[in-house]
Amino acid sequence: MFSMMGYVPGLSDVDMEDTVEKPDWDDDVIVVGDIVEVATLYGQPALSRSENFDTKAQLRVLGAAQGDRTVYIMLVTDADTKHILPNTRVDKRMAKEFGIESRFIGELAIAISDLHTRRIVKQQRGRWCEKCDEYSEDVRTEYTEIYFCYACRENPCR
Repeated sequence: MFSMMGYVPGLSDVDMEDTVEKPDWDDDVIVVGDIVEVATLYGQPALSRSENFDTKAQLRVLGAAQGDRTVYIMLVTDADTKHILPNTRVDKRMAKEFGIESRFIGELAIAISDLHTRRIVKQQRGRWCEKCDEYSEDVRTEYTEIYFCYACRENPCR
């Protein structure tokens, strides 16, 4: 059986029907900045309902795009490469298409669908200031909006 990322040993067409169900935590919405758990098999993402996996990796969501399925671009750090193999580098076209911040251009990443995410490990609901790069946990704005912290708004010369 072939999945979005390649061959998945041990899965038949019948097993695939069971994996299409929504996860138990469907009330939680994955957004940019969240840390998500992904099971891996031979360095590739395994389906979320699969019992056959080698290890679990915790990856940060850099961007997402809606289609038939939601596709997430996940950051793969050097420490994560022992669990999961990256399949792309973030470039300007990808950053524009998936809404990825420009500071991640050139970083290793992997594209996965919502079928590969097992659970949300940590939800990031704050924002980084576009000018001074300080993080504020109390901010509740959309990621499409440009955010400037209070100090940068009050003191433009900062």
